[in-house]
Amino acid sequence: KFPTNIRGSGLRTMLLVLRAAVVLSLGVMAECFSTPLPSGLQLRLHNQGVKAGTMRQTQLRVGQASGLRMQWREEPERWRDEPERMPFQKQWENFQSYNMGRWKGRALHLSPETGEYVEPYLTETTVDVMPMDEGVQSAKQRLSLGGKNSTVPQMSESVITVNDEFQCSDDGSYSFDRSLFSVPDSAGTYRFCIEFSLALSREERVRCLALYDFESKLSRIILYEERRILSTGSQRLIGIKLDDGPEPVARTPLTLLSCLGEFRGDAVGRRASRLGGGDLRFGSRSDMQWSQDKLRREMQVLDQRNRIARKTAWGPIDSPAESSVEMENGHRLLMLPSSCYVCLPIQLETSPTANLAADSDGSETTLSEPQADGAAAVRRALESAFGTTETESDGALMGVESFSAEFGCFVNDGKEVVRTIRIYTNDGKMASTTTMAEKRVGQPKGRNGLAYDELE
Repeated sequence: KFPTNIRGSGLRTMLLVLRAAVVLSLGVMAECFSTPLPSGLQLRLHNQGVKAGTMRQTQLRVGQASGLRMQWREEPERWRDEPERMPFQKQWENFQSYNMGRWKGRALHLSPETGEYVEPYLTETTVDVMPMDEGVQSAKQRLSLGGKNSTVPQMSESVITVNDEFQCSDDGSYSFDRSLFSVPDSAGTYRFCIEFSLALSREERVRCLALYDFESKLSRIILYEERRILSTGSQRLIGIKLDDGPEPVARTPLTLLSCLGEFRGDAVGRRASRLGGGDLRFGSRSDMQWSQDKLRREMQVLDQRNRIARKTAWGPIDSPAESSVEMENGHRLLMLPSSCYVCLPIQLETSPTANLAADSDGSETTLSEPQADGAAAVRRALESAFGTTETESDGALMGVESFSAEFGCFVNDGKEVVRTIRIYTNDGKMASTTTMAEKRVGQPKGRNGLAYDELE
């Protein structure tokens, strides 16, 4: 038997603890639902010797318990802790998710006039695309030339920076341009380079470099056929030893006859941020027809408001067996190997400022013809690229009329085509880029979802 006074004091202690627990529960509920406690409960809680800090700590412990978290109260703090999205974040994520890693293939050097091979003709390549520092939207691209039997492969590195001139679609296809560019298997430096990359599948892509010399003339086209390979250990780090991997899918050279017909599909476009920015998805349609001695190309887009934009271009041809067609506005349509094609301007700079020579007194005189050696063009390009005065434009092209650059590839035995079109303004900067994926249509029966039959 226990003494009566001890049993009584124990019972009173238990009642006090129970009542304190009830008050604490009411306090937690009031805190969670932002309801103040009645003054009587607050007073009794204080009289029971429970400090306000202890109650707050208890509330936090209860709030962090499993199944009792009040998500709506913690949401603002969680969003404040997340880093802000950087400019062009979407473009960088699309590029990073597809293009990072090692790609093996071959480089085809082609003439911009006929599409035939030029020296060094064909070289085996390995491309390693690696991210740079954390938080930097740039990637290092290392190009290694030479096959497995090459003891000392030739290497070069370049940096791909995601900026306003860069565009990457959801599937990883990208395009951008840069000035003063050189390639390891071609002598000299080029004034301007437009690079295209089309994702044909998860493991295969084709890239195209359109290279312009210091007189702003299309000088060379390099076509890269590449396939993703997996590399481990030191091979991935140093990027020298070539791994055994599958060869790129062999596609037949493209002919003008195989391009004829109508194609319809979807397109994704982006406008440069300096012009307002914005992404747009719309339906696309392309049609190429040959009639007697003329080639007709028509491109058409249809947005979600049923607004149509159409562009038609003509070019003289003698037969559909030709591989090069001079289109209007100074563009050339060129058939390439691996079922690819380009439509590029032959000359970029067209204003008289491209043909200036310095007199003995330091003044400049306009020449009727460009200089043969091109030394003045090289000097002007370098001064423009590295000048510090406000009149310089960081290597931008001067005296350029608005133009477009297009690269495409036919897949699935010519039944589908993937292409990218970059449109430039007269300041030599990209205005918009559109990537299209289209399928060939024969005699369509009924509507195909784009409502072209109804609108036409």
